[in-house]
Amino acid sequence: MKKDLHILVFLSFFFSCTTHYSLNAPPTAKGIDYSTEKGDSSLTAMIAPYKLKMEDEMNQVVGYLAEDMERGYPEGELGNLAADIFYDRATEEMKLDAAKSFCLMNNGGLRVSLKKGQITRGKVFELLPFENYLCALALSGSELVSKLGPYLLEKKGQPVSANVLIEFEGKKVKRFELNGKPIDSLTSYLIVTNDYLSNGGDNMDFFRTAKSKREFEKIKLRDCFIDYFKNYSRETDSIKSSRFGRIKMN
Repeated sequence: MKKDLHILVFLSFFFSCTTHYSLNAPPTAKGIDYSTEKGDSSLTAMIAPYKLKMEDEMNQVVGYLAEDMERGYPEGELGNLAADIFYDRATEEMKLDAAKSFCLMNNGGLRVSLKKGQITRGKVFELLPFENYLCALALSGSELVSKLGPYLLEKKGQPVSANVLIEFEGKKVKRFELNGKPIDSLTSYLIVTNDYLSNGGDNMDFFRTAKSKREFEKIKLRDCFIDYFKNYSRETDSIKSSRFGRIKMN
């Protein structure tokens, strides 16, 4: 049943022309206008209940934003919010030591901007359309400085959680702090990320040398966002951007 619903969700995004999620726009392919082709009435009847259920779910309001949120470099409102949401969920679910863990994601995984006002379940599916889930990998403090540092410099920043401060001076890491304390080169730290990045996606090759890796397939990124909005967002108390000043480049 869930698999069928996910297929319908994909079809909805593919065929929809507005922010209202439906399957009404006729597709064309290879010069054939399928709107003129006779449909299979039995198939249409079979799909109809799922279609209506899917549209109802996708148009459900899950929360509210107090302002527009965009990706940005070295930081952006959307990336900061996402990293904080994923880190908070990971800390809760994985029982992480907050003094030795943080979150690192990538801007490329956030597929659309979010506008001020109502946020629907369908908009979260647009933002995070893939079935990615949370992971946690262990790297030493020396690896963070020597491998993650240059990566962030080359990428001109990526989303990190609010407990991180990385400051660059020229092409060198001047400061790398976690919860206000300098990273210790001999200490092992846990980095919360997603399964795609943990396997070296987006050129995060340094994750392949991780000493350990924990995967949490049941904790989907999309669900983290939806649950966060439901728990912490109200129309009169909507979500604002998270703290800036996490990555500084001079």
